[in-house]
Amino acid sequence: MNELMMQMAVPMNLGGMIGLFGGLLLGMLGWGFGRYMQRKNRGLDERAETITARAKAFSWNLLIPAIMLSWVLVTLFEGIGLSFFVMMALFVISQIAYIAAAVYQNGRN
Repeated sequence: MNELMMQMAVPMNLGGMIGLFGGLLLGMLGWGFGRYMQRKNRGLDERAETITARAKAFSWNLLIPAIMLSWVLVTLFEGIGLSFFVMMALFVISQIAYIAAAVYQNGRN
């Protein structure tokens, strides 16, 4: 029974990986096409940059509490395991990116 489950898991994992990277590729192509059309229609101006900066700041303010909440939920329901360390890595990476961006922007101004 265990060998049968392993044989079934390989195609499912392969299909999942194809879907994951295929979706990533299609998303990047869509983003690139959208940027191309914006540039073509003169949509990439200072106003668009301001809107994008504000949207990123707002999403950042939602991301940090969401990561913290999911970190607590993972710890409560699964204990300290791989999921805990993945959530911790996401939080640490996001905070390092925030610090690096703040230092860069302060040095730039």
